[in-house]
Amino acid sequence: MKQIFYFLMDLVECTIKGYLLYQMVSIAGRVQKDPAFIEKRKKYLLIVQYVLFHMLFSYIPGLKAFVYGGNAYLVNSKQTITVLLLGLLCSALSGCYYGSRTKKLSFYLVFTYYAIGELVRFFLYVPGNMVLQWSIGLINSRIVDGNIAVMEQNIRILLILEIVWNAVFTVIYLLVQYWLYRKFIKSFSKGIEDISSWEFFFLMLSSVIGFCFCLFLRNILFSYKGEEYIYLLDENPELKLLLPLIAFLGIISIFSSVYLWKKLKKEQEENHALFLYEERLSEMEEHVQEMERLYEGMRGMKHDMKNYIADIEGLVGSKKELSKDTKEALKNYLDGLCTSLDELDIKYRTGNPVTDTVVNRYLRRAEKMGAVIKCDFIYPSGLEIDSFDLSILLNNGLENAAEALEKCQEKSLYLEIGSYVRGNMFFLEIRNSFSGALAYDKDRDTFYTTKKEKSYHGYGLKNMQKSVEKYYGKIEYRVEDGSFVLTAMLQGKAEG
Repeated sequence: MKQIFYFLMDLVECTIKGYLLYQMVSIAGRVQKDPAFIEKRKKYLLIVQYVLFHMLFSYIPGLKAFVYGGNAYLVNSKQTITVLLLGLLCSALSGCYYGSRTKKLSFYLVFTYYAIGELVRFFLYVPGNMVLQWSIGLINSRIVDGNIAVMEQNIRILLILEIVWNAVFTVIYLLVQYWLYRKFIKSFSKGIEDISSWEFFFLMLSSVIGFCFCLFLRNILFSYKGEEYIYLLDENPELKLLLPLIAFLGIISIFSSVYLWKKLKKEQEENHALFLYEERLSEMEEHVQEMERLYEGMRGMKHDMKNYIADIEGLVGSKKELSKDTKEALKNYLDGLCTSLDELDIKYRTGNPVTDTVVNRYLRRAEKMGAVIKCDFIYPSGLEIDSFDLSILLNNGLENAAEALEKCQEKSLYLEIGSYVRGNMFFLEIRNSFSGALAYDKDRDTFYTTKKEKSYHGYGLKNMQKSVEKYYGKIEYRVEDGSFVLTAMLQGKAEG
């Protein structure tokens, strides 16, 4: 009966802990946004692997003998380390499969799950063991020498006490774990993203320290030397206070590292928002300056128009037929006048004043470098896509294209920008001459830069990604046949 009770209790405990493991690792699932049916299937995998592993190593004699030795019994606490590490490895592999596109985050979550579980165990173990020893002493004090009936009764009471203590300890242990895991998950509830390498090492540090502390305790907690039982807390009573305190500080350290990480991420987001605001403000200033330049030029042309007409009349005069030299002078004069007018005209019209300014500014820059220009970009006025969101794509995409043209070694340069609409989908493509290779920085989720100012490197790409994500779209980069190609897809609202 006792064995059946312990089997059922272990089964329930493993199932609950497997579910808590899934809850922890589900943070990674939310980041990669797996389809529901895949996430559900992987959910059961996480729970089942945890239950099977721990139940098999606890109740299959061959596996117990493999871990604990030929007699399959614990003779020292060090033997429990093997099962713990194997369980961690198995869960880590399952967790990384669950979070297949967020492996660093998944591994961190699995490792932290085990670290918190171990720290909670040792935090509760010392006071729990003290209560158990006190209860056993109280029961043994009733024993009277030679009274067999009382001794048999005490043995039955001790067996019941053992079962009750294990059950109560397990319930309290699971409740504390559940509360801590929920608190931990809540700390990731907003702004969830995959983590870079430096973030991974920063977050892992406190979890590794806490876990190593627990491994150290398991290594020396108790052992049998023949018939002698050596218990660390009996040999060093002061540890009854220190061990729970260190375990508590380990838990606080894990949560503190998450808090600091979130604070750093928030500051990064604020810097990013400030950079985006400054970029938009700069775009507005450039637009205003461009309009002022056009209006100033128009006023100058209006003011000088009488002089232009007088000059033309002077060249033509009252002559019915013009000489060859006069015609040539008149032609050159009119060509110069047309050139001046072209400078005041918006050469590339996109259907929106904001995108007009951006496109014309960068295409004029490319023209001065001798690039062949092709512009088929039209602003999608019927899809309710914000012009400033498009200006972010155009500004960053065309700026990168212009910089690539400046560095390009090819003699024939070109820059092409086009767009088209399919239903409620808007597609933008920028294609330019390119010589070299792209090197992607996985840690910063951007391309390596050769710019001198690196502090804001990566913000342009992130701004573009946020702009397309706002419209449930995506952005892609590729190099083909000596061209760098940027393609963006945005989902707008079709007119109804």
